[in-house]
Amino acid sequence: MAERLVMNLGETWTDLPVAPADQAMGVLANLGILAEDEELVVLMELITLPAEGEEQDRLPAMITVAPSERGPRVSEKATLPHGRTVYRSVGSVTSDPQTSGSQALFLCCHAMRLNEVDIVARTWLGPDPRILKPLLEPIEELLDSITVEDGVS
Repeated sequence: MAERLVMNLGETWTDLPVAPADQAMGVLANLGILAEDEELVVLMELITLPAEGEEQDRLPAMITVAPSERGPRVSEKATLPHGRTVYRSVGSVTSDPQTSGSQALFLCCHAMRLNEVDIVARTWLGPDPRILKPLLEPIEELLDSITVEDGVS
């Protein structure tokens, strides 16, 4: 079943194309926040998967990695303003795993369950994680607005 996410992008977010390679990896939508000069500040990938298992076990596992790997290792549970529960994590990955000494890129991950669908949002912050503080509110407002259509909502 093909899900369709409906959300309020407001004036903050812009809808960006999803490349066929990203679609093959399950990316349903790419959203971005643009600076005044139209340069991309952050990119958020939204991925949907069929809901499986217990929410409190599966969702944190979807946004964390093993202690021996690069990436978010710890998640926290949060409640969004409209009462929706999300799990979030922050970590860094190597920009090019094949190149020694490549730059670290930070990402903030969110996972939530809406009825029969699990949604993962990966927001790519770039090389400076301090950018997250002013962006956390618009990220979570967007996530709070999402509904799932096509018989799943």
